[in-house]
Amino acid sequence: MQNDVKNLPESTLPPADVHHDLRQDHALRDQAADVLSTAIQLCALGFAVHWNQPRSKAPIAAKWSAADVLTTAELTASYRPGYNLGVRLGHWSKPSPGCGLVVIDIDIKDPDARCEPYEIIHRWYDDEIFQVISGSGIGQHWYFACPLDDLPVLANAVLAKSDRLFTTPQGKTVPAWTIEILSGGKQLVAPPSIHPDTHQAYQWVNKPGQPIPPMPKNILSAISVPDTPSEPEPTPIRTASPLQSPTYYRSHDSVADRFRGVTWPAILEPHGWRFVRHQGETDQWVRPGKKPRDGISATTRGDVFYPFTSSTLFEPERGYSKFQAYAILEHGGDMSQAAKHLLSVKKGK
Repeated sequence: MQNDVKNLPESTLPPADVHHDLRQDHALRDQAADVLSTAIQLCALGFAVHWNQPRSKAPIAAKWSAADVLTTAELTASYRPGYNLGVRLGHWSKPSPGCGLVVIDIDIKDPDARCEPYEIIHRWYDDEIFQVISGSGIGQHWYFACPLDDLPVLANAVLAKSDRLFTTPQGKTVPAWTIEILSGGKQLVAPPSIHPDTHQAYQWVNKPGQPIPPMPKNILSAISVPDTPSEPEPTPIRTASPLQSPTYYRSHDSVADRFRGVTWPAILEPHGWRFVRHQGETDQWVRPGKKPRDGISATTRGDVFYPFTSSTLFEPERGYSKFQAYAILEHGGDMSQAAKHLLSVKKGK
């Protein structure tokens, strides 16, 4: 029997582009494996990573900015082929002990202006860089490790931008380029994710695990939030315990019951802590004696207080309940004494 392919019925022949499709399938499988392995590697290095929509910069989770950091097991279980990889900035990612992740985002819309922002940024900083090349092929992300106590208050701040406008293929009129510094409340697409417009992969210039340089102080100073002239310096104001207000308790109420409805401002502000701003479900605070422009010192989310600074009575980088925070601030950390005091508060006293 003759096996010449020419004699086979046309319906049995593979499509003309079958080899191209197979190569594309292999490439997609390889890219999926790389995304998952990179996510696990970054997680092990202290980065807060999450999944983004396929070929998109948008996270899968609706409340990603305040969600718990995913473990390697959770990342593996939740991954689906095609997902992009996102990295959460600020205190959520810890590229080195005691430091959060801050990124300089060099976003270039006009290819003809690709050299301008780099000429400007190198006037401010011309030292070691941990670089990621955007899937656009011309933009970059520069990663820096910033002490938790010095993290920028603002989620993003523009360092410089072009005076010339550019119309994107989508019809938007934007600056030809922008240099921004990004911190807590922001996230970035990480390699080897696929860029939504070019469909090209983001690329590491420095491989994960290589040292990330410290955040340049001159750039931090350039984005500092100025104090409001009329705003007085925060000073610790010793007042009665927040639970010694005219709140009525029943004699059988537990310590937890006595904290029902007590707010974080009532616990923290009498001791000089100052509220900075809301960010999703998280509130940001600065410690006594520190200005908001110099970075946040702690966050509260629900019933958990999480300090970053080592300059207070609290142990940094661990969570405290309202009762624990109250006991530390009002009773020097003596939980037993704090509980006795709360239980002694009777109706009408």
